Amino acid sequence: MILIKPMDLGEMEQERDNAKMPIVTLGQEVAKTKIELSQKNALIKSLGEELANLRLEIIQLKGGSK
Repeated sequence: MILIKPMDLGEMEQERDNAKMPIVTLGQEVAKTKIELSQKNALIKSLGEELANLRLEIIQLKGGSK
């Protein structure tokens, strides 16, 4: 017997709506999602760089006070 996770109502409605979407609309959704993810990745990268710069600055300040 295979057990599957039951879907909530929102997931079922989304699956039903996706089945009704034409291929072009699904392609547009995929493209939109890819763009959003690349924007998020760029933001995460810039935040990581800023964090590294702040850590370096803290290290320099601690080293300079000794």
